[in-house]
Amino acid sequence: MFLLILLFPYGLAVDLSDISLNSQAIKFPYVVSLGFMGQNTYIHRCSATILTNQHVLTSTQCVKDIHMDYDAETFNKKHGRVLVVVAGTGKIELPKMNNFTKIYLVKKISVKMVDEKNHTDHLNIAVLKLEKKIEFNSRIRPIRLPVYRPPQSIFGKIVITVDWNSNESDKKTRQLEMTEMKVLNNMNEKNECQGVKDRNHYCVKSIRSKSIKNCSRDLGGPMVYRDRNQWLLYGIKTSENNIKCESTSIYTMLPISLRWIFEQFKKL
Repeated sequence: MFLLILLFPYGLAVDLSDISLNSQAIKFPYVVSLGFMGQNTYIHRCSATILTNQHVLTSTQCVKDIHMDYDAETFNKKHGRVLVVVAGTGKIELPKMNNFTKIYLVKKISVKMVDEKNHTDHLNIAVLKLEKKIEFNSRIRPIRLPVYRPPQSIFGKIVITVDWNSNESDKKTRQLEMTEMKVLNNMNEKNECQGVKDRNHYCVKSIRSKSIKNCSRDLGGPMVYRDRNQWLLYGIKTSENNIKCESTSIYTMLPISLRWIFEQFKKL
């Protein structure tokens, strides 16, 4: 462990000394923490997923209160903090950090807004552009999107969801945790999905028979599926309804929004 001073282009100095590493960072190198960083502080807000060396994807709900014309320097002067992503670690244990952890300043935010006219929120995703390009290594890598694959290709399949879980006794510590889930769309169990429409969302449920004490309510986390020996990002968590491990979770379908996502890579 060592003390790391981060100097952003406009002179903001952030003094932290631990965001610990564990094996989860290697298992899920595409998952990052999105949060606010200030002097000697970091507050986790949501999960996010690396798509390119300068773009991450998360839920609109994670940035909807700050996305309009976001400017890091202006935001910092007003609030004393900036929006960043923390990569290369599987455990956030404030106020510490290790030499594998990388922190990147968010530069721009693009949000696909809810379609109020049709009362749907299947476009509940946000692409964030970073100030500097991500340096990839064994602990930090992007994940592929399901190009040319229809949303229904994983109906009834077993998928993996990943998010940052916090312990009830230690809210400052968050650790990456995975859960094996079954996609209930078009299945007999779809009645458990609380009226979620198949065409916009994936409804998933843990396949574990026993409940788990700590159930994450983290938003923005990825839902991935292994296809032909590669992991693909099919969904982003957009609902906090899994208060109990037995209950279902809702993920926005990404295959229906791929064109918009790729457009943001050029636009931002």
